[in-house]
Amino acid sequence: MTSIIKQLESASSQRSQTLYKLRFLHAPAVIYWLGFLFFNLFLFLPLYLFNLQDATFLPHGTWRDLFISRSNQDIFRLSLEISILLLIYPFIVTHLSKKSQKRYARTFYAIFIFALIYAIYETVTISLYHSTPVLFNDYRFFVGGIGFLLDGLRLAWWQLILIILVIVGVPWLLFQLTVRWFSQLPFHRLGLFTNVVAVLLLFYLVTFAVLQRHALAQTQTVVESLSAKLLENTRASMAARNELKIYADIQPETVYNYSETSRLFQHPNIYLIFIESYGSVLYKRPHFKDDYLKLMREMQARLEDQGWAVETGLSTSPTWGGGSWMAYTSTEFGLHIGSQPQFLAIKDQYTHQPYPSLGRYLQSQGYKTVRLAPIERKLTPSEQKGNEALYGPDQWIYFSDLAYQGPLYGWGPSPPDQFSLNKARELLQTDNHKPQFFFYLTQNSHYPWAPLPPYQADWRSLNNPDWKSPSPISEPISHRDNIKHYRDAIRYQWETLSAFILSTPEDEDAIFILIGDHQPPRVSRHADGFETPVHIIARDKNFVHRFESYGFESGLIVSDLEPDIKHEGFYSMFLRELVDAFGVSTTTLPYLESGIELGLPTPTPTPTHTTYKESSP
Repeated sequence: MTSIIKQLESASSQRSQTLYKLRFLHAPAVIYWLGFLFFNLFLFLPLYLFNLQDATFLPHGTWRDLFISRSNQDIFRLSLEISILLLIYPFIVTHLSKKSQKRYARTFYAIFIFALIYAIYETVTISLYHSTPVLFNDYRFFVGGIGFLLDGLRLAWWQLILIILVIVGVPWLLFQLTVRWFSQLPFHRLGLFTNVVAVLLLFYLVTFAVLQRHALAQTQTVVESLSAKLLENTRASMAARNELKIYADIQPETVYNYSETSRLFQHPNIYLIFIESYGSVLYKRPHFKDDYLKLMREMQARLEDQGWAVETGLSTSPTWGGGSWMAYTSTEFGLHIGSQPQFLAIKDQYTHQPYPSLGRYLQSQGYKTVRLAPIERKLTPSEQKGNEALYGPDQWIYFSDLAYQGPLYGWGPSPPDQFSLNKARELLQTDNHKPQFFFYLTQNSHYPWAPLPPYQADWRSLNNPDWKSPSPISEPISHRDNIKHYRDAIRYQWETLSAFILSTPEDEDAIFILIGDHQPPRVSRHADGFETPVHIIARDKNFVHRFESYGFESGLIVSDLEPDIKHEGFYSMFLRELVDAFGVSTTTLPYLESGIELGLPTPTPTPTHTTYKESSP
């Protein structure tokens, strides 16, 4: 009997505790602060999720890290505008009519959704390209790239429907949550403690905004301001817009008048090959460095054993993590192009008149200029016409010219680089009466660097219609996998490129220029800089060694990680040495380290939130 009574008492006590917990969870103050945290923390979720591999969930550090600024991109931060709107509402709600309360809730929702959209936009620009948002530059970049992105993803119909449901459903759910929170919470019952804490938080926010007003637009601060970010973005956009006026006034024909002042007597074939996402991060991160140096020694031995000489330097790219076309156009045009509006300004202007680029100079010296573009995606007629007018090659080799029926890879998608390069050479061998200037941007080292095509002893075997194209990676990729995929992609590119160089006929006088377009996204960091390796490879050792005067080092490895040149300075440097070695000039050709002088700020890495872990996977 006593045991039964004790069991009843225990059950009664448990029910009482459960009811107490339920009452506690339904207490107005608890719901108010849960809502306060949700509306704030949710805005910082995109940046945290995008950099999950580098951030810890909980904040840590000194008192300054906890209350002012920290590099760890956790979600425990406050939005100045959202917080103030939430904190003052309990004090004014009794003075508002029902209609005004609804207006307040809807206004809050509109500001919250706008802040969330901006947070997603900011996350993409910071995490992928390590640059602060500049809407004037970014909107044309995103609009122009969305089609390429969708083509590269090759999403199934159900995936597209799921994305649409998320885009529509999440804002709808947030709206329902916001309306219910504002309309059903009894703010008059929050209590004295909540009111005191709200006042203290308001004081903290106002004090922070006054003392840290210059940091409110940064992602490191504990309190961030949407207004400050919009103001900073507006200022940067106006500056970027003003910079375009400089591009309208350039006169490249007076700077690069090489066809009037120089002449080539010898005409080695020139291969300008940009390696996608080939950055100096390979030297600077422990989980890349040893493997990369081993690979370079292996490749160098292969080349030198067959009589090829190599010089290597580092070149500062105008872009970070993306925008390959800006990197290679800067290199060929001898002009710094660091944003999409700058690129489009040049494209708009020089589709109606020829730009005196590297390719056009070589055309004037009897070269046939060829560009290989094997991506399956078809450009619109206006896009294709614009590109052909801008670069002006004698021949484009497109996907349709390759007669490829095998599996496609990457974000293009496109055939394997091994096939594309060798097939292009085969096509060009039937028309070898002219020296050739050949341009190509590799495809298989594009993020996410997987799945990679197999490397085949006979490149023709890749053209197998029975092989299925692999599905692109669409699920989230861990940092460990990103590192492995990138290493594998760089090895694949070098296996392909070294074999392509070594298969050059012995009677062909050729110069190969291998250069990275930009740092790889997702596996590089602020401290890695904008530098990419550039290799000059030829059988003519005397010509190759000329570049040591610019800081280049013999072999495929550099010991000094300071940049030797800039992408926009390559044009004048290369032509200066090419003419001096194989031609004659009426004047000493100048080396223009920064290309055409524009008076723009030198591009430097933009400080961002990311704190990378150096542990090997």
